[in-house]
Amino acid sequence: MNLEKEKNSLIKCPKCNYKSARKLINGDIYCSPCATVEIEEGRKQAEIKAKEDTEKYLNDCKKNNYDKFLQGVGIPKKYLNVQSHEEKRSLLISGNFGTGKTYYAISAIKHYIENLPASCFVEPFTNIPRFVTIPDLLLKIRATFSLERCEEEIVDKYANTQLLVLDDLGVEKTTEFSLQTLYIILNRRYNEQLQTIITSNLTLDEVKDKLGDRIASRIAGMCRILKLNGKDKRLDKLKK
Repeated sequence: MNLEKEKNSLIKCPKCNYKSARKLINGDIYCSPCATVEIEEGRKQAEIKAKEDTEKYLNDCKKNNYDKFLQGVGIPKKYLNVQSHEEKRSLLISGNFGTGKTYYAISAIKHYIENLPASCFVEPFTNIPRFVTIPDLLLKIRATFSLERCEEEIVDKYANTQLLVLDDLGVEKTTEFSLQTLYIILNRRYNEQLQTIITSNLTLDEVKDKLGDRIASRIAGMCRILKLNGKDKRLDKLKK
């Protein structure tokens, strides 16, 4: 009699309708087998939601931090809206003033940035590509001489990044310091086969004459030559 009364008092499992529900999960009481299934399904749903929430957060970071990221890379404001194009090679982009060398280099680095995973756009930005004019790079390194920052730290940042754009090779004052610094950066990148895009008003032969055999050899070993011809577009605008 007591057994029959207890049997009739059992709650039906909402999943299988079997009268042995005893485990409370999210306000419902399940039988033990269904409770195990329900817990596992809940865990999977929680994982899916967490993944979706993370992806949304990262995509929001990419959208909201994109221009800030570009400036952190070193791209000047005037080039933030440059249209991107894919460039997988290391290049020496050579040509006269105003022929679009910097524009071409930045369009390549922007394509690279657009295809980075969204996680790269969470601050603080790490492992990012770099754009720098060579005079500015040398100035940054010289500035460490009077500070506690280490010269090697600056060199490492540019020598080890996956993609580096070095703008205006050859306009810097040729000193033993500048030649040594450039060689260290280029040599490391050459050895590690890291993509490097260099712009210069000089041909490779002129680089050899001005900066020496070692630097010219490293550039020749890692870069294809892209020659941009034409008139100075900036001066053309002044004539109109």
